[in-house]
Amino acid sequence: MISSSHPMVRFEGFAKTFGAIEAVRPLDLEIATGESFAFLGPNGGGKTTVLRGLVGLHIPTSGKVIIDGVDSGKSPDRARQKLAYVPQRVTMPEVLTAREILELVANLRSVASHRIDETLELFALTEHADRSVG
Repeated sequence: MISSSHPMVRFEGFAKTFGAIEAVRPLDLEIATGESFAFLGPNGGGKTTVLRGLVGLHIPTSGKVIIDGVDSGKSPDRARQKLAYVPQRVTMPEVLTAREILELVANLRSVASHRIDETLELFALTEHADRSVG
């Protein structure tokens, strides 16, 4: 078992509103390192809003999110380095090329640029790398 002096994820009074809509009431929650956790609830219950707050896609209206001891509001880049997020649907503009999409992801993840060509070759996309994905 992995032990840590602090939880992997901590929500401290995390709340999110969109105008007059209270999407998430103040949430206090800790998830330990190595722990599995699931959000269950009805449509519109705030599950996605909480997850998007966790990965930095929503800034809390109040409260904060701390990831492995890093306050995501004060050090968002450091906090995001500790996470991986796979949304239900991933879309890219159809005008981008396969190479441009891989460059974008490589830059976000600090992956060496030579890996782009390796990936294109691995998936037999080298000859189509500069055509739009649309």
